[in-house]
Amino acid sequence: MLNKLQGDFATWKVAAEQGLPAGLYLIGKCYQFGVRTETNATLALEYYRRTAEQNWPHGYLEVAACYRRGVGVKADDAEAFKWCQKAAELGFAEGQAKLGVYYRDGIGVARNLREALKLLRTAADQGNASSQTALGFCYQHGIGVTKDEAEAVNWFRKAAYLGDANAQVQLANCYRDGIGLPRNETDAARWYQQAAEQDHPYAITSLGEFYRTGWGLEKNLATAITCFRKAAEMDYAPAQAALGYAYFLGNGVNKDGKTAFRWYLKAAGQGNAFAQNGLADCFRYGIGVEPNAAEAVDWYRKAAEMGHAPAQAELGFCYVTGFGVEKNGADALQWFQKAAQQNNSLAQAGLGDCYRQGLGVAKDFAAAFDWYRKSAQQGNVRGQTSLGICYARGTGVKLDEREAAHWFRQAAEQEHAHAQRLLGLCYWHGTGVTKDKEEATHWLTKAAAQGDAPARQALDQLARHK
Repeated sequence: MLNKLQGDFATWKVAAEQGLPAGLYLIGKCYQFGVRTETNATLALEYYRRTAEQNWPHGYLEVAACYRRGVGVKADDAEAFKWCQKAAELGFAEGQAKLGVYYRDGIGVARNLREALKLLRTAADQGNASSQTALGFCYQHGIGVTKDEAEAVNWFRKAAYLGDANAQVQLANCYRDGIGLPRNETDAARWYQQAAEQDHPYAITSLGEFYRTGWGLEKNLATAITCFRKAAEMDYAPAQAALGYAYFLGNGVNKDGKTAFRWYLKAAGQGNAFAQNGLADCFRYGIGVEPNAAEAVDWYRKAAEMGHAPAQAELGFCYVTGFGVEKNGADALQWFQKAAQQNNSLAQAGLGDCYRQGLGVAKDFAAAFDWYRKSAQQGNVRGQTSLGICYARGTGVKLDEREAAHWFRQAAEQEHAHAQRLLGLCYWHGTGVTKDKEEATHWLTKAAAQGDAPARQALDQLARHK
């Protein structure tokens, strides 16, 4: 619509001056979005009001939206509800749909699911796509109706075929996650593509993830980056975070710490927990910015308080090591527990450390072993290495050198230097494996190449004993 307005601004201005509701409405859009004129939210609201004064339902809804979002006026949900109600009372399906959502979510009015469903069904029966999408949401989550994921899919599909981008996204999500129908990543990608063509930022970002991972589409990192960048430039925080992560790793783009930091900062400022955690990593390791322990901890905390498990785990280790904060076993334990409840493998390893060392809790070697095992079984190198040490020393479990070497190998093959050194020592001494100096040299060399000083010393000793 905005492209059309750019070509017809003068025509719409004349229509507005003549008091025609369509002209008033479209000039309001021009002022709201700065099309061929300065952005002016106050004037946009004035034109929408003048449209509504002529009993034009679109005008009522735009005034409602201004009150809802605080465009040209202080946000006021109760006032937004009143204007939306006026559009619905005209029998305008879109007004009924929006009013139904207000009742469903308790926006500016006491929540009333019966009234919400009545309005949504009335609009849906008129072929209104947004109300069909809202009904699908109700059935998916059991809001005012018995939960029925298959019925949710039916409503999403109806609205999706009518071109509703939100419904296309919801249908794609259902195909992606197997909600109400068999999982089908190819169909998920197809519906994300449909919504992305309507500039839906979530769909564009999801499509980027499919290209990045090769889910439902041929893997193409360059196209993934194009998707992330497009949505990021629409100020969509998850895309900004994804783009920052790509630059952080050099995945599909040249590794660039400063650019990673810039995109993380944009997303973090919008409250995106993933980006806040990434920003903390930048401050911690000096990637794109000067190292700053206090800033790193501050951003870990922001993400952790939003329930982001990786940040909770990292914050726990900050309290263990005293990085940017005073050492505090009780606080470390608290953050590890929060993340472990979300099945975070790093936090599980951290809890193992707490129980083994008595940090914030009484020493309990059996509990330490159990947490290390949970972490190790998820493939976490810290957990695998610590589990191996438990078996090697008989800490919380019967001593078993073969099991120790097994877990050291699991972590060593993931390039974990500490585990590589321990596996090398196993081969040197024949502990849990057949003695083999060539294998010992191989693993110790790999560990030393990563800067592991004890591995370098062991190699020197091994050379002297040849």
